[in-house]
Amino acid sequence: MFVGVALAAALFWRPEPAPLSLQSVSGFSGSRRQPTFAPDGRSIAFISDTAGGSHVWVLDLADQAPRQLTSGNNWDSRPRWSPDGTAIIFMRRGSIWSVDSAGSEAREILSHAYNPNWSRDGRRIVFERRYGVWIANADGGEQIRVSGVPR
Repeated sequence: MFVGVALAAALFWRPEPAPLSLQSVSGFSGSRRQPTFAPDGRSIAFISDTAGGSHVWVLDLADQAPRQLTSGNNWDSRPRWSPDGTAIIFMRRGSIWSVDSAGSEAREILSHAYNPNWSRDGRRIVFERRYGVWIANADGGEQIRVSGVPR
């Protein structure tokens, strides 16, 4: 009987979970939204309106120093890291743009496109255009509509 009680206690007893601890990862003014972790988990890309407009920023979690990657009178959104962490694609004015995660000049790679995401190997991008799902090379070349996807 004792063995049965001990076995049941071992299987069903769970210790009280530790209280959830929250930590702010950015302390500068303005709103921050649409965060996404870098593939290595050491940085976060996000959108902030701190400098006017909405721009892509990157925060290194070790040094807590945010860096603004895009600028101008734009409304950037939906940042997505490349699988190797070297680039970030994002939406701007109904198009998909790319910026080097180190901070190069942003460039448009797909026009009339939205909701981008990377393939696992980083060679392709999937996106939406005119009620369809499309794929393209990471540089925007070889755009192909995916057949068989309902409208």
